Amino acid sequence: MNESIKLLRSHFGLTRAEARLALHLVAGETLRCAAVKLSITYETARSQLKSIFKKTRTHRQAERAMETLRESLMREHGNPAKTSSQ
Repeated sequence: MNESIKLLRSHFGLTRAEARLALHLVAGETLRCAAVKLSITYETARSQLKSIFKKTRTHRQAERAMETLRESLMREHGNPAKTSSQ
């Protein structure tokens, strides 16, 4: 997971917290579920997601942003990251 976090941080300029949230969402978790697993409030997760959209230049639906992140991870690692709160 650390490699995926590093990739997202360097490629998109995400913070560590944003990258961790993005990995959970890429794995198909809901925003609410990811927030619980990361021990953050739903509002914090929403704020981080808005920042992820801005940094990935995604202004449409959440699915498109997650596709963008997933594609980047696939190019680098060949498979989507497994989720973990590390």
